[in-house]
Amino acid sequence: MAENKRSIGTWLKRGLKPAIFVALVVAVCFNWSWLTEKYESLKPKTVTAEKHEEPKSLVELARDKEGKVIKDAIILDKELLTSPRFTLAKVEDSPAPEALKLPGTTILDPNRLARVHSLFAGQITKIGLKGDSSSTSERLSIVPENGLRPGDYVKKGQILAVVFCKDIGEKKSELVDQTSQMMADKRVLERYLSVETGIVSLNQLTTAIRSFMQDVIAVGRAERTLRSWQLTEEEIAAVKREAERMDFLNKEVERLKGDKAPVIKLPDSKGVADLEVERSWAEVAIRAPFDGKIVEKNVTIGDIVDPTVDLFKIAKLDRLQVLVHAYEEDLFKIQQLERISRWDETYPTNNSPGVEMEKEIAAKHRSWRITFQANPAAGEEVGAFDKLGSVIDPAQHTGTITGWVDNLKGNHFVGEAVSAAINLLPDPDLVAVPTEAIVEDNDGPVVFVKTGADNEFTRRIVSVAVRGREKIFLRKVPSTKDQKNGAEAIKPGEIVVQRGALELAGELQNLQSQSDKK
Repeated sequence: MAENKRSIGTWLKRGLKPAIFVALVVAVCFNWSWLTEKYESLKPKTVTAEKHEEPKSLVELARDKEGKVIKDAIILDKELLTSPRFTLAKVEDSPAPEALKLPGTTILDPNRLARVHSLFAGQITKIGLKGDSSSTSERLSIVPENGLRPGDYVKKGQILAVVFCKDIGEKKSELVDQTSQMMADKRVLERYLSVETGIVSLNQLTTAIRSFMQDVIAVGRAERTLRSWQLTEEEIAAVKREAERMDFLNKEVERLKGDKAPVIKLPDSKGVADLEVERSWAEVAIRAPFDGKIVEKNVTIGDIVDPTVDLFKIAKLDRLQVLVHAYEEDLFKIQQLERISRWDETYPTNNSPGVEMEKEIAAKHRSWRITFQANPAAGEEVGAFDKLGSVIDPAQHTGTITGWVDNLKGNHFVGEAVSAAINLLPDPDLVAVPTEAIVEDNDGPVVFVKTGADNEFTRRIVSVAVRGREKIFLRKVPSTKDQKNGAEAIKPGEIVVQRGALELAGELQNLQSQSDKK
């Protein structure tokens, strides 16, 4: 057994070496090309010097025709301008600021609100009826429950209530008396003028003329007084008819006397008094001054009133007045809108442009958008503001602004909380540039403005008025202080570098440093 193991080991030792040698030869044959390439790569290479052209400069200092460097001016290559690293922007006029939103409330327009009074002290005997358009008080209600109520609509001239007043009755009786006297004196004068000259003395004729003239004056005075007390022409005509009835009785008396009748008997037909006139002799009707809605009623049947009492309040609610409050720093901005739209500047004549023209001017310059806080889903209503208050609240430092909003559908109420949005005018002295275009330099804020046709840009110090997140607003003409610091004017329409302005500022500084060393 031991001998067999020894013979196997000897055989392996003798046969293994030739096998390894053969394997190596085969491997070298199959990988000869790879070994050759590897050997060549490990050999040292001979380096030959190549000529390299200097890269073309994309940024250089601008020079004039004589070759002198232009101060703070730089020329950019077109390839650089078209790359994403640089973008240009146009200087724009200052846009309008955000709309100013002011809290407020709706109120009754005092120009569209009437406080109805009685011109005389007296007692309320009747109340008007809803929808009644009769010219007399015959149909009016004597029962309080059936009369007009707050919320009812009335028409112009509609009778609201009737006041029983002795002053009216006395003045009507005075007109009847003066009219009757005038007719009697007129007949006397006519008889004097109808006879032959000399029968009536001149003194009697003069006295008759004078009496008739006094009667005419007295009648006119009584009529004017009744008109000033707001009696209608129909009511005054009824009083005159009563005077004519009395004059008819005078004529009958004179006729009977002329016939020398033994007994004077007055007629019963034509001399009968007008019952309607008798019934309403001491009554004065309180009428609506215009179409509107009763918003307040303070009387009922049987009340004793005097001229100081507000019997009714009637308002036109198709347009509501809006009262808002603005902080004093915002009042100046709104005041500019008011000055632009004042009709006395737009129309130099002394004539008012009228309501329609005033609304047109207001819609153009003084418009505002009203949002009702109780019902924001209803959207905005367009109106306009009219006037700015003259007094600042010392506690809140706010002023008042009054205007109006249409309520044609009648779905808004007096006293509602509202928010008014007013569009402000842009500042004409400012321009806007992108925020990226401004570079904060040692000399202050600067921009690179295109000043030549060959992509020439000049570094310019500017005067910043307002800084925003996306826009920076510059003064077209710098302030005196900024001008002393080197700030220059900038105009709308000029082209400035937006993206890449900071890199351009650094490149300009490097080029200027190299130029100074030379």
